Amino acid sequence: TGTLFLNIAAASDQLRRRCSAHTFHVEASAAMYLDALTGWFVRAGHRKWVVLHGPDAEGERRLNRATEALKDRHWGARIAGTAVIARHDPSAAFALVRHKAPAAVFPLADWKTQLDFLARYEAEGLTAPIVSFPEAATQTRSFYAKAMQAAPRAGAAHRAALWEPTLDAYGARELNARAAGRWGAPLDPAGWAAYQATRIAFDAARYANDPGGGAMAAYLSTKGTVLDVHKGIGVSFRPWDHQLRQSLYLVRLNPDAGNS
Repeated sequence: TGTLFLNIAAASDQLRRRCSAHTFHVEASAAMYLDALTGWFVRAGHRKWVVLHGPDAEGERRLNRATEALKDRHWGARIAGTAVIARHDPSAAFALVRHKAPAAVFPLADWKTQLDFLARYEAEGLTAPIVSFPEAATQTRSFYAKAMQAAPRAGAAHRAALWEPTLDAYGARELNARAAGRWGAPLDPAGWAAYQATRIAFDAARYANDPGGGAMAAYLSTKGTVLDVHKGIGVSFRPWDHQLRQSLYLVRLNPDAGNS
C-alpha cells in the first residue's frame, strides 16, 4: 500500500533481507544481539559454549549466526555442542550440558521455552551461566521477575536489552521519568521501541513535508538523516536493510531489586 512500516519487535534477520523499501527496523536484529552477547561473554572469559536452538527455521538461522559470531569473530571461543531445545522435554539438552561442561549455555528459543528451561535447569543442579536470546518479550520487567522466580540463580544472569529504564544519560533520565510518571511502571524496551517508532514517523512526516509513506521512507533513507533516540550520539537507518544502527545494553538482573 506504500505505507511506512516500523518494526518494533521482530528480530529475525530474514525480515531485514526481504522487507519492502517502506519498512524500517527499530528493533535490533538477531545478528546484532548475537554479536553483542557473544562478544561480551567471550571477553569475560567464557570460551566453551553449548548452543541450544529452536526446532524451526528461525532457530536454525539463530544457530548459524551464533556459530559465525563465536568461530569467526572471537578468537579462542568454540562451540562444544549443539542441540534442539524441546519445550516439553529438555532432557537431551540437560544431558549435553552435563557431558560437555561448557563455560556458557546459550538457549536461542522463544520466551516461553526459555522460561520453562530456566526453571528445570536450576532444578537439575546445572551451574554453567545462561546466555539467553533477547526476544522482545524476554526484555520486560515481567519476564525478568518470572525468570528470577523460576530460577533464582540461573535466572539472574547478564542479558542484552534494547533499552533499560534505569539509564541516566543523554536524556534517558527524563524520558524514563516521564514514562514512569504517566503509566506508573518502568519504560521497558518494548515501550521504548513503540515510543521511538511513533516519534520517528512523526519527524519523518514533518521534515519530509509530506505524510505519504514514500516521502517518509525517502527521508529516513537519506544519508544525512540523523535521529535522536536518547542513546547519546545520533543514529540512522542502515541503507541496505533499513536497520537502525544503535547501542545495545548489557543488563544484570538483581533478585533483590523488587519491582524497580
